[in-house]
Parts: sequence; C-alpha cells; structure tokens
Amino acid sequence: MESRTYIVGRSRSCDIQLSDATVSGRHAELIVMDDLIHLADLGSTNGTYVLTKEGFKSFRDGYVKSEQKFAFGHYVCSILQLMEMIRQGEQPTAQVS
Repeated sequence: MESRTYIVGRSRSCDIQLSDATVSGRHAELIVMDDLIHLADLGSTNGTYVLTKEGFKSFRDGYVKSEQKFAFGHYVCSILQLMEMIRQGEQPTAQVS
C-alpha cells in the first residue's frame, strides 16, 4: 500500500498552506493511503474540528472521508477540497466560518 503524507498549516514549508491567522504553523497531518485518509491534529493552538449533525466537534486523530468538512482553526473546508488544491498545485485562500 502506497501512502503520501501532507502537512497542513500556515508555514511556507507545509504541503497544504492555509493563509489564516487561526491556523498553526504545522496544524495537522493528512495521510492518504489508496482509498483511506487519516487526519491528525499536530497539537495546534486553535484545534481541528469535524462538522457533525450537531455542529463542529473537536477532532484529534482518525480516519476520515473525503467529503467531510473540517475546521483548522477558523479555516473550514472538506478534505476533498484540500486534495483537489494539491492536485492542481494551488494553495487555498482563507475561508472563515
């Protein structure tokens, strides 16, 4: 099984750079393994949250689905949106919820 790891954060050294003051320099780690996607918060200051039917809930680490929405600090997007930006070679712009 081949996997690829992406670091999500505000730092220029991140694979997925989010230009938002509420996003930590190294906020989260996204590991893509064929059809599986694992997301882990890297001890970020403002946290990572998953959108549920009851609203946003704190998220530390686990397997996720590409259509699920997450908040990295106040930056909200789906995993699929982040993956599309990587494929297109673009960096996301800030989206505040």
